[in-house]
Amino acid sequence: MTVREARNRMMRNMATTIERIPQANRALQQCMVDIAPIAAHMGNPGITAAVRIAMEGQLLLNRVGFALAEAHDVRDAHDAGDWRPSDYRALARELECWCEAYAKEWNATSQPSELHRIQETVWKAADELRRISR
Repeated sequence: MTVREARNRMMRNMATTIERIPQANRALQQCMVDIAPIAAHMGNPGITAAVRIAMEGQLLLNRVGFALAEAHDVRDAHDAGDWRPSDYRALARELECWCEAYAKEWNATSQPSELHRIQETVWKAADELRRISR
């Protein structure tokens, strides 16, 4: 089995989960709204920033998964909300910018340890988004 065949099989196996991405993103966006006033009173801007960037990253990674599912014919792009998954290059740039912000936050609050593995995965996802945009 080739890597491409394995990826396509994995995406098909995740079809039910992928279908829930728009609903999950709406719920996460509401959580971000609900948490904002609480975080403002926590008195620890580092924790607040870490939570915010993690939530933004989850929203973004969900969009990446949705885009990959659409590109690999696991699902149609009709339920993407106000985001159009056909703009893979823009999504790749957004993912890379998020990763840079994530790395900056990670370095401020954590040891480097596994950061390089996360970055490597993100770069590969961005490369894949650019590849499928052709």
